[in-house]
Amino acid sequence: MSEITCTYCHNVIEGVELLENSPDVVILYAHTTCQAEHEKTCPTCSGPLKAPFFAVLRLEGYVCDRCHIYYNTDLQSIAFLP
Repeated sequence: MSEITCTYCHNVIEGVELLENSPDVVILYAHTTCQAEHEKTCPTCSGPLKAPFFAVLRLEGYVCDRCHIYYNTDLQSIAFLP
């Protein structure tokens, strides 16, 4: 069984079950304390920002699902995500 890590701090989260029968489903996990510390809003639309997760890449910064913009940790826009 593979280890599940927090989206924010990347430490292992204990007691999480994987969906073995659904290999095409990706679930993002986070410690509740990490989530609370990292809650940010989009400077463009004021929507919630999420930690970026692209396959196996772990990038620094945030992504807005509404605007499709990738921001760095200083909330400067880096890229538009189609």
